[in-house]
Amino acid sequence: MRYFYDTEFVENGTTIDLISIGIVADDGREYYAHLDDYDLDKAQAHEFVAANVLPYLEGVPRIPRAQVASEVAAFILPDSSPDLWGYFPSYDHVALAQLYGTMMDLPGHIPMRTNCVAQLGQMVGEFPDIPNAGLHDALSDAKWTRDVFNRIIELTK
Repeated sequence: MRYFYDTEFVENGTTIDLISIGIVADDGREYYAHLDDYDLDKAQAHEFVAANVLPYLEGVPRIPRAQVASEVAAFILPDSSPDLWGYFPSYDHVALAQLYGTMMDLPGHIPMRTNCVAQLGQMVGEFPDIPNAGLHDALSDAKWTRDVFNRIIELTK
C-alpha cells in the first residue's frame, strides 16, 4: 500500500526539529499529529516557519513524540507492503526516522527510504499543475502529494 506523507519542521543546517506530520494511505485513512517537544521559540524565530507553518497549528493539540511514533508505526500497516512517497522527501524521511531514534531504529515494517513524486514526474516527463490550498500544512501537503502522484500515473497510461 502507498503512504503519502509530509512533515513540517524547523531546521538550522545541523538539526531537523519535527513539528508536525501528515500521512494519507491508499485505503483512505489519514493521520495528522502536532508534536509537543519541538522548540517553539526556535520555530517562532524562524521567519518562514513562523509565517507559513505555525498558523496551521493554532488550536491543534500537541502530542508526545513517543505517542506519535507509536501511532505512525500502527498507521503504516505492517502487512501492507508499505511504499512511502513524498515531495522532495529527503528531510521528511530523516524527520520520520528520528521519531524512533536513528535510521536503524525504524520499526522493521517501515521502509528505510521514501520515494520522490517530483523525481517520478521528471523521469516520466509529466508533472501536473495541481494547486495546493494548504501549502505547508502537513496533512494538506500529503494529500496534494497523493493527488500529484495519481495524476502522474493517469498521464502515463
